[in-house]
Amino acid sequence: MKITMKHTLLALGIILSPVAWAASGQLVLWDDNASRTAKDDTYTVSSTIGISNPVANVNGYSSGGNWFSRLRVSASSGAANNVAIGTGVASTSEAAAVDLGNYFTFSIKPTDGNTLTLTEVAAKVQGDVGAGLEALTVTAFLRSSVDNYASTIATFTVTTPKNEGTGTATQFGTLTTGTLGVAFSGLTEEVTFRLYAYVQSDAPNWTHIVRFDNIRITGSTATAIPEPATTALLAGAAVMLAVWGMRLRRQQKV
Repeated sequence: MKITMKHTLLALGIILSPVAWAASGQLVLWDDNASRTAKDDTYTVSSTIGISNPVANVNGYSSGGNWFSRLRVSASSGAANNVAIGTGVASTSEAAAVDLGNYFTFSIKPTDGNTLTLTEVAAKVQGDVGAGLEALTVTAFLRSSVDNYASTIATFTVTTPKNEGTGTATQFGTLTTGTLGVAFSGLTEEVTFRLYAYVQSDAPNWTHIVRFDNIRITGSTATAIPEPATTALLAGAAVMLAVWGMRLRRQQKV
């Protein structure tokens, strides 16, 4: 085989290329109680949605399996606390919901040798109001381990009006972070998210229900950029390869 400069440059590019993009787009979607896996081996995800303090009436998924989670707004026997309330009284602020310490949790982690860049996290939020009940306002918000859960990176409020009918009234919308910033780029450690909720109602009732669904994470993974020492070693090897290629080319001309 005749070695040309084209072959040499191609090999040189392969050696020096620091990043190889892998998975991109929607990395995971939790929309029911089925176990989830990553699209490829460059990252892992929590198989299901976790609950920080499981109690009665705070479900990892609905009985039909079509909603990944739900919670009752009014406490009942054996359910003194849930994600939205404490001791039967609706939490009416973000601080109160955080202090209560109940939330849904999910995570994503790059595997060894890869980095993770997250561009958006989103979730469907819904409030259900039973027949004849007062209006329900649900506020959901999201925090992450990137800053040790210190700040809220997304919030969404939806109000379901007073239900004058005989069935269940619902309103829903999407909680989204929008485009995430540089703090979520080039991650090498696991990122865990906490999804909280608090409610407001003039008369919290057992059939006031908060639901979450369709939690999705979008972003991309890439091979990690080599350490400086590794880069220097690769550069040295590339120079040797280039010299070798030129010598072979001269020999072929003789």
